[in-house]
Amino acid sequence: MNNKYIAARLKQARLDAGMKLEDVAAIMHTTDSRISRVERGIIRLNADELEEFSRIYRKPITYFFSDNTIERELHDILREAQTKANQIADLGPHKIHVVAEGSAGTGIENDTEIDAGDFRYWVGPKEQVRYMRGIKVTGDCLVPDVNPGDVLICRKGIQAIDGDIVICLLDGHIAIKRYKERNGNKWLECNSGRIPDGNTCEIKAVALERNNHLRRTR
Repeated sequence: MNNKYIAARLKQARLDAGMKLEDVAAIMHTTDSRISRVERGIIRLNADELEEFSRIYRKPITYFFSDNTIERELHDILREAQTKANQIADLGPHKIHVVAEGSAGTGIENDTEIDAGDFRYWVGPKEQVRYMRGIKVTGDCLVPDVNPGDVLICRKGIQAIDGDIVICLLDGHIAIKRYKERNGNKWLECNSGRIPDGNTCEIKAVALERNNHLRRTR
């Protein structure tokens, strides 16, 4: 917005209404000094405040904008709407490949591949799909958070935070654990307790959702 132009129009609207600074200040429960600073363009108004001035002076809101300003505002609104429309269009049921089984228990060998096929999952935007993987759960050490047979939709390349379910390589095995962080200390745990510090562990992905009713792609 052109704040100087709006400020000048506000002053003119007040004069047109035959009102003094203190009159407007009393209606708006503020000081005449603040109204003066608004009219000099020192204070930038938000949309609600400008609407209140419009009501007091009985002027349409467009009165305070030049034609060029209105055109720019409309352009920005249309551009934002188009961006949101593109984001919505990017959402959709995309193919997520279930690459392996992961154990919420004893663990499964790293090179294990299962014939779980592809599942469709609602995700967006599309470029994120390449970072998504499905892991089929075995083991029951995280019940009820994670149950045997669930498919975890996992995202690679994001930082785990306290309480996340994570996919990790634990002593060379694919494992599913709960990530914990407190007072600068970080650890993995399951229902039976904390994973011993001596274990070699690398977090590979964070589980975003579990879904045991995914529709398999034909």
